[in-house]
Amino acid sequence: MDCRRTNHRVHSPGTSKNSNLHCGSVNCRSISNKIDDFQGVVCGKNLDIVGVTETWLNASFYDNEILSDKRYNIYRRDRGGNRRGGGVMLVVKTDLLSYRISDLELANSEILVCDMYPFNRKKYTICVCYRPPDCQQFFDAFAQLLSKLESATRVCIIGDFNMPSIIGLRSNNSRK
Repeated sequence: MDCRRTNHRVHSPGTSKNSNLHCGSVNCRSISNKIDDFQGVVCGKNLDIVGVTETWLNASFYDNEILSDKRYNIYRRDRGGNRRGGGVMLVVKTDLLSYRISDLELANSEILVCDMYPFNRKKYTICVCYRPPDCQQFFDAFAQLLSKLESATRVCIIGDFNMPSIIGLRSNNSRK
C-alpha cells in the first residue's frame, strides 16, 4: 500500500513550540481487501490524518472493521446507490478536535469536508475528493465547494482527480 506521508508544521502565535501533524493520503482502489495493510500503515506510522480515495465501501462495512484502533475517528462518504467503486474517507486521531461539515458536501459528488482544530488551535478545513475518470460534472461540484470555502483561511484539499495530463505527464498505461 503506497501511503504518501508528509509533515505539516503547525505554529500558533503565543506558543514557543512547533507541533507536527503526520499526514498521509492513499488511493485504495478497494480498502476491503487491504484492511490489514491500511491499519498497519496508519497505526505503524502513527499518522494523525489520512485522506483516502476509492474506498469502494458501502453501508455493510462498519467503521471498526476498517480501523479498530479507538485512537481514530473515521469520516466516510460512500458512493451512493448500488454503484461499485468510488467513495472517500478521512481518518483523524481522536485527540485532534474534528467534525464533519455535511452542508459543504454537494449531492452526487464524492467530496467529504471536515473542520479540525489541531492541538486546539486555529481551524483547518480538510476536503477529501474523488473524481471518477471522465466525470465532467465533478468540476461543477468542486467549483461550488471552492466558492463556499472562499472565506476559509486554512484549507487542505486531498484527493484523486484522475487528471494524469494536468502536469504534462501521461503514462503508457493510463486511460486515453
